Amino acid sequence: MSTITLIVPAYNEGPFIDRAIQSIRNQTVPFDEVILIDDHSTDGTTEKIRAQGDWIRIEHPDNRGVSAARNSGLEQATSDWVTFLDADDELLPDACEKMHEAINNWNGRADWIQFNHLRHYAKINMTVKKYWNDSSWTTVENLHEKRCWWGVWNKLIKRSAIKHNFNEYMRYGEDGIWVLEHILEGEDIRNIDQETVIRHFENPNSLTKSKTARQLETLENELRWLLKRYSDTDEPYENIKAITGCIDNMRANPHNKEIRK
Repeated sequence: MSTITLIVPAYNEGPFIDRAIQSIRNQTVPFDEVILIDDHSTDGTTEKIRAQGDWIRIEHPDNRGVSAARNSGLEQATSDWVTFLDADDELLPDACEKMHEAINNWNGRADWIQFNHLRHYAKINMTVKKYWNDSSWTTVENLHEKRCWWGVWNKLIKRSAIKHNFNEYMRYGEDGIWVLEHILEGEDIRNIDQETVIRHFENPNSLTKSKTARQLETLENELRWLLKRYSDTDEPYENIKAITGCIDNMRANPHNKEIRK
């Protein structure tokens, strides 16, 4: 049976990481390998990670950012497949079981498998299903029609299919760039209409909530560079080019009514 490594980067997640850890321990089928990366926390997160004696623990001597933390996890991973969890989110109890089922169904036909997710909004105490995909394929041709392809916390990836590290110079949108780069190189993502994770919208230190104009500019420049690099015509793929319009919208509406993480 194929093996799965779970990678969890953490930086100052003291109020939330216990919930993530408990959700990993409560799995109906355990992960074959769990890697916790402490990106030089200063709020007690380090001690909580050190207490998990049966998991692999990595401590950065200085704060290097979530991309560097994920790269450290990938360097240590030994399983056939890898997946990610943000330290302020939680897995549903049967997440790993669903992942193994998906691997059994799609191994050999898909190197990337994407699940749906739930969102919990603490301010209104409501959990909802949002930005979900039906069971289908996400390809470069239909990328913009699909929802929630951007993050890595809902992906299951064959380790041998990973071609790039995360961009450690980016502090916002680095996961979307990483996914997009692989899709542009021909990787298709198989969507599974099942939820594996609950995304919690309550952490005021979340990088997505604290995005700056400079971070948006960096993300836009990286997107445009990718589109130019991988386009085989004078004009980039029209459906992907529309993604850059999302950046313009975020810049124009930094306090959009939609709750962002």
